[in-house]
Amino acid sequence: MLISFATITRRSLAILLCSGAMLCAQAADMVIPAKLQAMIIKKVVSFDQALATKTAFKVVVVYAAESELVANELAREFGSNGISAEIVPVAGLAGKISGCDVVYLCPGTAAAKGTVDGSGKLSVSGVPAFVNNGTVSVAIGEADGKPNILIHQGRLAQEKHEFSSKLLKLATVVG
Repeated sequence: MLISFATITRRSLAILLCSGAMLCAQAADMVIPAKLQAMIIKKVVSFDQALATKTAFKVVVVYAAESELVANELAREFGSNGISAEIVPVAGLAGKISGCDVVYLCPGTAAAKGTVDGSGKLSVSGVPAFVNNGTVSVAIGEADGKPNILIHQGRLAQEKHEFSSKLLKLATVVG
């Protein structure tokens, strides 16, 4: 059976459009590009009293089905910044959490909060709403067209992490 060039083109275009729509949906939740998030999170961790003494730290990037592409991009960007990163589906987080220092929650993974609770792992995200509702301790958002570090003080204390006053002065602190 031969498939015409036009049919292949239409199918390819449909796949691209669906992929683009998924990325756009994620972009609505994450306003800061993955490359910049990875750089900022690396710097933020250096201000964490519990993690600052480590020469290297590991990030587990937790994803839902709709955020797998974003998770792959984030893991790549963490790697290019010298940070060990592994992507894990929400259902697999419990088996991986003990081997990491930082848990990054992608869009659609708020349910993973229960697994992070009590683990002592620093939770971060690119979804500002996750800080506002106490799902994570740190999120990278945007204010006045620039990246903004958001910190949920109550969540941070629950995770047994503490940031230096230098970082807290630069960040927007809630909770």
